[in-house]
Parts: sequence; C-alpha cells; structure tokens
Amino acid sequence: MEKNNLWVVRASLAIAFVFSSYVQGVIIDDVSDDFSAAWAYSVPASTGTVSATATFDITSISVSQLVMAITIENTTTLGDLGNAGLASFGFNINADATGASIAGGSIFDSTGVQQNLPSIDNNIDVCIWAANNCQGGAQGNLLAAGDSDSFTLTLDFANNYLASFDLDTFGVKFQTGKGSFELEGCVSTDPNCNTTVPEPSALALLGLGITGLGLARRRYRLVSHY
Repeated sequence: MEKNNLWVVRASLAIAFVFSSYVQGVIIDDVSDDFSAAWAYSVPASTGTVSATATFDITSISVSQLVMAITIENTTTLGDLGNAGLASFGFNINADATGASIAGGSIFDSTGVQQNLPSIDNNIDVCIWAANNCQGGAQGNLLAAGDSDSFTLTLDFANNYLASFDLDTFGVKFQTGKGSFELEGCVSTDPNCNTTVPEPSALALLGLGITGLGLARRRYRLVSHY
C-alpha cells in the first residue's frame, strides 16, 4: 500500500510541475516594470502556427488605478489555416480590478472584468476583445495575421492599500479556419519564456502520459514480484 501511495504522489507532482512551469507571474509596483507576453501553438494536422506577442508599458500606478499602454501583434504563420483572427486576450490580477476601460485601439476597443475565456482557468480577471465579447466574434472584426493594434488600458481598484499588482495566467483566443484555440502564454520575466508554449489541452495530455508511465512502472514491479 505504501508503494502504491508513493507512485500516486510522484505522478501528481509530475503533473503539477508540467502545469506550473507555464503559469508565470509579473509583479508591478513601479512604472519601470514593463514586460511582454508571448503565445504560440502549432495546429495539429496543419502547416500553420498561431502565435502572438504583446508588450505592456506601465504608464501610471497608484493604490486605486493601473494604466498600461499595450501593443499586441498577431504573428501567426497561416500555412493552410485559411484565416487566424486574434479574438481576445487577458490575464488574472491581484488585487481584483473593479472596473476597466480602453482607449485608442482600432481593433481592440472593449474590455471587462471577471470574463470567461474558454479553456483558460475558470475566469480571466481582465479581458480585452475585438468583437462581441471575450469569447470571440465574426472573423472580419478580429486582429488578422500580420496585423497589430495599440491602446491604453485603465484598471480601477478599491480597497487596495499597496500600489502593487500581481499578474498571471495570460490567455489568448484565436479563431481559425481549422477551429478555435485558447492558449496560455509566458512572460518576459520568466527566463525560460519563448514562443513555443503548449496549448492547455496539450499539457493535459502530457500530464496524463506521465501518470501512465508511473502506473505502468508500478504494474511492472507488482508482476515481477511474483
């Protein structure tokens, strides 16, 4: 029984490591704390790769407000995807934002708090979208492959007694000719950040594979014992 429990613990730790290695945070407590985020995913059975980068320039910070100048670029390689519009992106933030507003964007012109970005966590604290809502919209309203957009995002806060903010779980949604994809990205504060970030479902499969290896090894030991 002790050996069985040990393998369960090892498998659980392996899965936790796979997921946590891509959940990187950013701490903002000064206007110099600029950073960037990157997303990428090679679409299965396709020659295309959906990808994007975003820069976050902190322009103002106080206990009640955080203002960022954001530029996001859809760097997708289309291949045979047909189209690949970037529909929305967002992140979690602590303290929780009580309000959000956006100005200056030609594609991204709406934002909201406590939004649902499919497949990314349960909710995204702050989401910015180009069409109907955080879940997507008509392809013609999205940020097309090769295009970029810049805007100012203002977040409001209440009962935040420290001018410090912790951001994590940067998600993005692409709509393509071969389906929709929601990805978690990595940030420039992570020394291992690059543009080959697996989709959450790919991480889940990898985690299940690790679990399977652990169970298979345990089964082999039990059989060989007899």
